[in-house]
Parts: sequence; structure tokens; C-alpha cells
Amino acid sequence: MQMRPAVHLLDAGIFEAALNGLAAGVLLTADDGKVIYMNAAAKRQIDAGKAIRLVNNRLEPTDPKAARAFAAVLRSASAAQPCRSVALALPDREGAGLVATLLPLDDGQASVASPRTTTAAIFIQDPAAIPPFPGEAFGRLCGLTNAELRVVLALAPGIGLQKIANEQGVALNTIRTHLKHVFQKTYTCRQADLVALILPIAGPADFADSVRI
Repeated sequence: MQMRPAVHLLDAGIFEAALNGLAAGVLLTADDGKVIYMNAAAKRQIDAGKAIRLVNNRLEPTDPKAARAFAAVLRSASAAQPCRSVALALPDREGAGLVATLLPLDDGQASVASPRTTTAAIFIQDPAAIPPFPGEAFGRLCGLTNAELRVVLALAPGIGLQKIANEQGVALNTIRTHLKHVFQKTYTCRQADLVALILPIAGPADFADSVRI
């Protein structure tokens, strides 16, 4: 007898309660880009109105540059050939912000939270609210020097390279050199990918199967 995935046996209310217990915001969007589900954390992030908002029931970063990048990725997720998961910085007007990870869902199925077809899951995290991760262990795992690890630790909450250089008392080019070596050792090529790698929580792909119902 073929067994159904355990998640199919979950009551929708139980599943929603589990999502509402997450510190990260979780949203599901349809192929027209409209939000068809959000958990409690996402609602709080939107209500705060600092880094993200809803416009015509579509999620939109408040920063214009981030909004353009976000819209482009979301369109790609709804296309016939969706992109991989992508991490984006969502700055706010106060010099802080959030980190969003967009995960295309290309199986064309409805979610447990909505009967409409879900094309993308969006996970939104506040770096400042995330507990410090075991940086020393991460550094050893990737073979980072102490100087490289300090750059990584500074990037995690979204600090810019110039500010890192100022705080560490070194030249900006030195920080860029360290970052280049970090990219090579962690097999990443962008700051957004590196930040997504070091965020100390389960990655969105870890519970993608729970979203795709």
C-alpha cells in the first residue's frame, strides 16, 4: 500500500498553527503575484511597514531598488522556467531591514493554506532578531581565517563593507579581499548568498515539502 506523505494527514489548522509559531515571516503567492497566505510573523512585519508592505495584495519592499529586484525575482518564479531560491536584502529607512528568501514552487499544486495554485514561498527574517550562530565552528568548517570570519560575522546583520572597514580599522580594499576569499571558501559569489548561508536557522528548502501540498 502506498503511504501518503505525513504532511497530507495534518489538519490545516494544525499546520497553520505550526507556521504561526515561526519567528520568520512566511508568505505564499499565486501566479499573479498576489499573497494568498501569510503567517503571524509576516503580518507583524507588514504591519510595522518599515521594510515591506502590501500594495493591491502584493508584497512590496519599501526600498525602491529592493522593490524592483523583488518584483523581477517574483516574476521569474511565476514563469515557465522558474529560478532557484534567491535571497534579497530589504533595507528600511532606519538603516536596518529584513532578509527575504524567495523559493519558487514549480509543481503547480495548491497549498494547505489556500486552494489556489501556489507558485512561490517567501521567507522573511529579521537578522537582528536571530540568535548568534556558532561562528567559530562555521569558520573551522569553511577554513576561514580569523580576519575572514570577522567579516562574515559583521555581514550577517547587514552591515555594509565600508562600515565594517571603519569598525575594524582597516582599508576597504582589505575587507573586499577577505570577502573574495570567503566567497571562494564557501562556494558563494554574492553577499546575499553568503548571508543566506550563515543565517542560523533551517533554510527555506528544509520545509519546502511542507509548503507544497
